[in-house]
Amino acid sequence: MNNNYFESYNKRTHVIGRISSAIALVMLVGAPFLIGRMLGAMPDIGAVGKAFLSVGLVWTVSSVVEFLVYTPMLGAGGGYLAFITGNLINMKIPCAVNARDIVGAKTGTPENEIVSTLSIATSSLVTIIVLALGVALLVPLQPVLQSPTLQPAFENVVPALFAAMWPVVYFSGLLLAFSQTFAGRAAAICWIFTPLIAHRLGREKKEKPLDSGEREFLLRRAAEIWRYFRENCTAASHHLPPDNVQLSPPASGADRTSLLLSLSNEPGSLYQVLSRIYGHGINLTKLESRPIAGSDDTFRFYFDLEASVYSPELPKLLGELEDVCEHVCYLGSYSEMV
Repeated sequence: MNNNYFESYNKRTHVIGRISSAIALVMLVGAPFLIGRMLGAMPDIGAVGKAFLSVGLVWTVSSVVEFLVYTPMLGAGGGYLAFITGNLINMKIPCAVNARDIVGAKTGTPENEIVSTLSIATSSLVTIIVLALGVALLVPLQPVLQSPTLQPAFENVVPALFAAMWPVVYFSGLLLAFSQTFAGRAAAICWIFTPLIAHRLGREKKEKPLDSGEREFLLRRAAEIWRYFRENCTAASHHLPPDNVQLSPPASGADRTSLLLSLSNEPGSLYQVLSRIYGHGINLTKLESRPIAGSDDTFRFYFDLEASVYSPELPKLLGELEDVCEHVCYLGSYSEMV
């Protein structure tokens, strides 16, 4: 093969590989935070860091070792593809080695570079097809995956992952004994202690007992809250909705819904609510009003509706009530016991 052409090929491979690696890294790291921001449920950075330290240290060291061991075997193009798509030991490495043996290429030659890249690209396409089939069949296979027969296997996934860390100590000992470089020995020392670090970080944190000052503060706050309810939530003029027994709905679904709405003291405010209930064809079975303590302009209304929790009209009604009420509280849906 022409050396100039192969050198040009290698340069383009590194450019494309570095750009692809950077894009993959940004997508892998950024996707959870982007989804969390869109859904308003950002992950706890402290918990993410602790989880990484408890497990990621092992895989960080092993990733460095894999890079040093596998890159000469796979070449530049095959190395980028393999590390981006993953599953090196189970699929990428056997595929590259078999392809190299079939054509009789030697490690470090241009022929091995081309053969490795083509074989790993093919295995990556197979991986994508397998993953696509898995996603498509995930819902139909839910009954099988959730069967009692398979539950013991899923319950032992995490213990199995942590148990797999301990053979690392054996291999890191071999690396420490036979490595001739400072980097290899340093990696082996880090590798030896990673299971212990993971065990230490994964231990359950003991709750600190409350001191006398904290206990006093909590008791004082509890007394203030109880005093408020005792003084303001009397039988004559209470400001809490009546208790509803929440039962597991039968197969027909919960067909009674309770709402607590706050309306401003303006002409037509209650009419706007009632007209929307009527517009969705929902029957009103109970309506109570109570003044809000300390406010002369706002009233609180308690509604009982004949609306199933599975009714498509209920979420539409709740969305419209948000526009005409100062506050909407969905108390729940339940089955009325006769």
